[in-house]
Amino acid sequence: MNEDPRGPWGPLAEPLHTSLQLPPDSLPWRENSFFCCFDREQGFYCTAHIQGGLNARGMWARCSIVLDGRSWEVFEPLAPMETSTPGIHFDLGGRMAVKSHEFELDISYQPIHSPASYSKANVLPGLSDTEVLQHFQQGGTFTGTVSVGSTTRRIAGRALRDRTWGYREEISTWTAYYATFLCFPDFDMTFMKVAVRDRDVPAHGFLLGARTATILGSTVTRRDPWGAIRHVLLDLEGGESLELSLGRPEAQIFVPLNDPPGPQALSAYDDFIEVRTGDGAVGFGIMEQGILRQQI
Repeated sequence: MNEDPRGPWGPLAEPLHTSLQLPPDSLPWRENSFFCCFDREQGFYCTAHIQGGLNARGMWARCSIVLDGRSWEVFEPLAPMETSTPGIHFDLGGRMAVKSHEFELDISYQPIHSPASYSKANVLPGLSDTEVLQHFQQGGTFTGTVSVGSTTRRIAGRALRDRTWGYREEISTWTAYYATFLCFPDFDMTFMKVAVRDRDVPAHGFLLGARTATILGSTVTRRDPWGAIRHVLLDLEGGESLELSLGRPEAQIFVPLNDPPGPQALSAYDDFIEVRTGDGAVGFGIMEQGILRQQI
């Protein structure tokens, strides 16, 4: 068996396509990476978003953390076809370092299980009718340190990643979505459902690890008064179903997307939640929801 030349993260470490040549009137080309990790015992939750590309609006790097209920964020412009800024160094191969006046973060991450490929199902809507947006997700573990003020704390736990490249601009086509990535003791679960302006996009996802299955549908059956999702029914390949019950968020981090040119904006956030399956498995991860705000 040949090893992936991109390293242990495989498609999650796909190099930037720096040799790409685009005409002046090209659709926006994105090179995105999302990273999330948490250490519940230390009260630490983190998301980082490298929203890069070649010719797109709103290219930036962001890292947001919650520690003991307090929040900090670094948000910096990103040069075309880069993954790092002066304050955020993001290595596709397995390390992130953040340095700001308010906090510092240095973590390394390793993969577990296998990558989930959303590209074949074309479930993440891009802008091109002929070139499918490439999107991969995978779970892992992390270790490192976080420093706030004069205090440095060692942290470790589970990590979640994605990597996307292709023609993409969510604000142009998406109207609402939810996407989740959950870590259980011996398997991971990921699924998403996106509503777009011109067609229906079915939900899709995967169970990876000790449990393996393809998720072909999802239905939200209950939300709470704050709009958070509390119950979901999943349709698995082969006709089986799986119920999920989601707890109250332990932390919440907003997720900026694009650079709105006018009154419309895609507003999204990550809830860090515990989840229980109908057959008793208990996991933890993020449920992300987004909606297009367009009232004037």
